[in-house]
Amino acid sequence: MDFRHLRYFVAVVDEGQFVRAAGALHIAQSALSQQIRDLERELGAELLHRDRRGVTPTTAGEVLLGHARALLERAELARAEVAQLTGVITGTLRIASGSPSGPVPLPATLAEFQHRHPAVEIVIRDAPSEELIRWLEDGTVDVAVITFAPDRLPTRLQGTLITRERLLALVPYGHALAGRDRVSLAELASESLVTFPDGSGVRQTIDEGFRAAGAPRPAVTAETIDPLAMIELVGVGLGVAIVPPSFADLATPAVRAIELAPPGLLENVTLAWPRERRALPALDAFLELAADWLPHEP
Repeated sequence: MDFRHLRYFVAVVDEGQFVRAAGALHIAQSALSQQIRDLERELGAELLHRDRRGVTPTTAGEVLLGHARALLERAELARAEVAQLTGVITGTLRIASGSPSGPVPLPATLAEFQHRHPAVEIVIRDAPSEELIRWLEDGTVDVAVITFAPDRLPTRLQGTLITRERLLALVPYGHALAGRDRVSLAELASESLVTFPDGSGVRQTIDEGFRAAGAPRPAVTAETIDPLAMIELVGVGLGVAIVPPSFADLATPAVRAIELAPPGLLENVTLAWPRERRALPALDAFLELAADWLPHEP
């Protein structure tokens, strides 16, 4: 058993299937499957449950997973500390975001980070914010942009509020509400809703907004975190949406953005990382750059 076997095993568990893991590792799926079979043969135990939906660790796999993560983290830290003696930051920066679009200049920051630290490998993932919180707690990612306020984070995590955005309504261009300047949540309650998946901080804010307004939440017809997909679904009349301004900025002529009244529905955008994190020079360097994401009130 070597570090390569452990790295491959952890990648398969994190991705939940061999196809995605092979893509993330930049190797052929057949080669990855063979490496996992070799590891199982060496340990004399089945490590993964395999079915049509993907893979999950067995009891033996769960035991190995904890040790594998710890060993890989210590090896990465050792490499990073040795590299620091030469003034070069190495290792991997694993970052995740709850949305592919937003007010945080993540792509530009990562480009600057890569320019300053070309020896660091950057791995980017996305998922609803509740999943990102679990990834931060179990060490799957080092830092994440989430749509929860810092005071709602688990105690093992810390975060900095980057911004708060007023949410807007999106309606099809020919909709009865399209000519309005403002619309209330009560008026949207009878509409079909195209919205964010369960586990998203924005979805939670929207659901809480309807409850606070004393209005039933609209029936959900589609869920996505992709802004272009959401805009297209609204544009073809599948429903209305409640979105941050960064989504509305991408709107096509087929949809219209309308202010919510009262304008109290806010999306929180927070940069989060483990409170008692291991010393990672790559993460320290990224947080230094991300300090330029100054928080501001809408």
